[in-house]
Amino acid sequence: MNTHHLLAIVLAALLHLPMAAHAEEVGILHLRPLHLQLPPTWQFDGKKNPIEGYGPNGEKVLITIMRRKNESVPLFTEIAKGFAESQMKKLGEKGNLSISRPLAQLPTPTGKIGFSVASEGTSPLGGNLYFIQYLLAGESALFYLTVEGRGDVAPIVEQFNSYIATHVWDN
Repeated sequence: MNTHHLLAIVLAALLHLPMAAHAEEVGILHLRPLHLQLPPTWQFDGKKNPIEGYGPNGEKVLITIMRRKNESVPLFTEIAKGFAESQMKKLGEKGNLSISRPLAQLPTPTGKIGFSVASEGTSPLGGNLYFIQYLLAGESALFYLTVEGRGDVAPIVEQFNSYIATHVWDN
């Protein structure tokens, strides 16, 4: 057997091996300085403000980004804490929604802060609705993500908590 024939067999075998699932099943959403791992089935339109994302099951994500441009502006970690404590519950109780998981602080790297609230309700057309809020902040950037859709809130919270847990900051 010559070298070219052996190389062809090895390459053919490698092409049929299952590749690392992470490479095929995960996409990175680069929000600078924040990065999130999401399945590549999610589609985002970064030209809109807030950024709009759509999941494979009809979920909709809106991402609002604030960046600190002036040293006189308070640190976004302080702004985020105030917003989480004063506004996230109110937003989660709008319309036919009620809080299903109260404000929770998320695990974050040192110098960062994160919060989440989950709400659910019923649609006037029937069926369950959910609205989940995430707030992640560092000193110079703040990211407010909302997830909304139809269905049971519990599995969506679990799913998005796993996405948010992958977050990585540049600094």
